[in-house]
Amino acid sequence: MMKLLRRVSVIAPVAGVLALGLALPALADSGVVSTTGAYAAASWDWSGDNKLINVSYSIQDTACDDNPVFAQLLVQTNSGRVGTTKRYNYNGCGNWQGYSGLSFTSNNGPIHGVYVYVCTDGYPHGLGGGDVCAASGYINNPND
Repeated sequence: MMKLLRRVSVIAPVAGVLALGLALPALADSGVVSTTGAYAAASWDWSGDNKLINVSYSIQDTACDDNPVFAQLLVQTNSGRVGTTKRYNYNGCGNWQGYSGLSFTSNNGPIHGVYVYVCTDGYPHGLGGGDVCAASGYINNPND
């Protein structure tokens, strides 16, 4: 009987919040990815089914090739993948660039999931004009 009462006492407040239509706290997530010359780590909070808040990036240039690097999130929506604003690191050779306090709202329906995406920017230096990029594994939106 005691175990049953404990379970009810945990479930009841959550059910009450849902019944009142109040939002549950945002859920945190993160991902990392690297490619030739670049590394990125990103973290964010899922806010409902169509918004990312508290988005942060740490981007490292891992090569000494005069090419900037950038990171962004590739957001999977009903309309396909949408890239968030590219965040650049121009600091060069082994240096880091951080960004924080960012957000993204989907205007194309719910966000189903994201990829963390990082590139060595090939234009105009050394790589013949093409970017060298990689994406993390797919990260599902727990609110979807």
